[in-house]
Formats: sequence, C-alpha cells, structure tokens
Amino acid sequence: MLADQERVLAPDHATLLGARLFQACTKVEAGQPEEGITLFRRLIADQERLFGADHPETLVIKGQLATACKAAGRTDEAVHMYEHVAERQAIVLRADHPDTLIARRGLPAAYEAAGRTEDALAEYEQVANRLEAVMGPEQKLTKTARDDLERASRTLRQR
Repeated sequence: MLADQERVLAPDHATLLGARLFQACTKVEAGQPEEGITLFRRLIADQERLFGADHPETLVIKGQLATACKAAGRTDEAVHMYEHVAERQAIVLRADHPDTLIARRGLPAAYEAAGRTEDALAEYEQVANRLEAVMGPEQKLTKTARDDLERASRTLRQR
C-alpha cells in the first residue's frame, strides 16, 4: 500500500506521511526496532522540514522514536529522546496536556531499563499523579500508570 501511495501522492502528502508513520510503528511492533528507527528518523526529518521541530505531531513521532530506541536496547538514546520530547511538549502544549503526559509515560520505563531506579520510581509516581489530576482516577491511562508504579515499586525495591 505504501508503495502505491508513494507512486501517486506527492512526497509531502498527509496521507503518505501517515502511512510512513504506520510503517515505522509496525516495524517496531514486529520486533524490528532498528528498521523502525531508520524509518522514524526519515519521517522526523520530513516533519521538521514541513512543520518544524516543535510541531505537536513532530514531537509525538519523536516520542515514538524514543520507544523504538528503548525496544532496540538503546536505553541512553531512549532516555535522552524521552526527556527532550517531554521538555519540548511541556513548553509547546503545556505540562498537563494529554500528549505530554503520554510521552512522559515512556520516560520512567527508559530510566528503569537504564538502571536509574530512583529516577524511574520518581517519574512513575509523578506521571501517575499528573494523569490522575488531569484525567481522573478512572481513566484507563491513569489506571495503567498506577499499575506501572506499583509494579516498578515492587520490582525495583527488591533489587
């Protein structure tokens, strides 16, 4: 499908950019994070050229690149990217915007993977508290963040 879209659509067409994003995400989900990273980097370069480095969609894609880096075992790169995205989204969208909080959900897992136990626990707690304050205690993301915090607390305190 992507090849057909590339053949008939302009390179900067929104549908084609969306298909490229889907392809990159699919590569990561299929256990091919290095291929996903390559695709995300190309897409981010185009997003930045078209919309700017701090465009909300560009930042979301950078967050997905961070997820791909974590999946590939590039924990330091994932931490750096998550921190960058969270910082920029907090400025562009505000700290309590749902996209900012969603991006921040990946940061503690990256800290955890990098062996930064105290940073991971503090971030898990902060994200869970902010999601609860912004979205409510019954919202699915809030519940998932609370579950993440509980699991990390048990796991990381045992180490």
